[in-house]
Amino acid sequence: MLERVNTWRSPVQRVGLIGGGQLGLMLAEAASRLDVEIHILDPDRSPPAARVAVRHVRGSLDDPAAIAELAAGCDILSYEIERGDPGALRRTGVPVEPSPATLEIIQDKLVQRRFLARAEIPMPRFAAIEDDDATTVAAFGYPLVQKTRRGGYDGRGVVIHRGGRSDGTLPDSPLPWDNRCYLEAAVAVKTELAVIVVRSRSGETAIYDPVEMHFDPNLNLVDAVIYPPTVTPDERERAREVAGAAVAVLPGAGVFAVELFVDDGGAVLVNEIAPRPHNSGHLTIEAAETSQYEQHIRAILDLPLGSTAFHRSAVMRNLLGGPVAGPTAYSGVAAALQIPGVHLHLYGKRESRPGRKMGHITVTGTNAWEHAHTAWRRIGVNGTV
Repeated sequence: MLERVNTWRSPVQRVGLIGGGQLGLMLAEAASRLDVEIHILDPDRSPPAARVAVRHVRGSLDDPAAIAELAAGCDILSYEIERGDPGALRRTGVPVEPSPATLEIIQDKLVQRRFLARAEIPMPRFAAIEDDDATTVAAFGYPLVQKTRRGGYDGRGVVIHRGGRSDGTLPDSPLPWDNRCYLEAAVAVKTELAVIVVRSRSGETAIYDPVEMHFDPNLNLVDAVIYPPTVTPDERERAREVAGAAVAVLPGAGVFAVELFVDDGGAVLVNEIAPRPHNSGHLTIEAAETSQYEQHIRAILDLPLGSTAFHRSAVMRNLLGGPVAGPTAYSGVAAALQIPGVHLHLYGKRESRPGRKMGHITVTGTNAWEHAHTAWRRIGVNGTV
């Protein structure tokens, strides 16, 4: 029997979050049901989580003074985006989950790759770019993927090169051909999956079934998430095993989202890991016994983890900002809510920009994919309909 240290304190626990975006909003909503206060650090005047958070410290996510101010009123710190300063988090003297050591590993994707390689986690072949030597890059082989080591998210910082130039020089790229980037072999992807793994401070672990991700071909970010996934039982179980093994070597408690490739041969490879709630886990709010957001709060406060069982099929579609930037304006909301099984989440972002995540739809029950697509088409954000 697992022995648990009783870290619960009445009446209120205070969790400080680095970041106050939509993930922070949904964490705060889940925390409120457990009488847990969420305090946020975010540079925006009115970030989504500020609608529910008890306190909003306005400042840069990696500003040591702002991090210290946030920590001064909190019992524990966590993050909803991997941009905090690990050193500043350590210096607060307040517990941080997941560990700042994990944050350091995850923030640099080449460091993440090397760390997982030492643990023999299956991944695509990768290589550092030590200089701009075209011969070195060509020797890695085409097609190849060029990625920024730091700061890339939501499809940013990734370029696929199908081949080099005929004169042997480097192909054109919006990314620098130097050690700010690294290379990966392009995988012949059959399916992309995500697995949410949860670990408490006492070491209790729970793993959700994989979900299937579909990507916008132009923006290179998640467009739809589907449960159950269209993979074989062996691939599903292998995905859980690989995700669990990858998270097992990372220190700290909380939710970890593991993005995976299933290649044409059925091999399961780790793409990236996010030590926080993730876009792929939105549908756990309506489709699973316990949402990823409640699990994260339970895990970092060392409460018993909830069931990860999915009790229904579901489809999630992201709502992205349309071509017209400016103050947020939605259309078609009432028409979308007429559709059976539709659950609408609008994030309250005051400004819409092209490709910005502005909300999502989750549809459960029979004909979930058809109903999700219909609802998604009915809702417009600044001129998308």
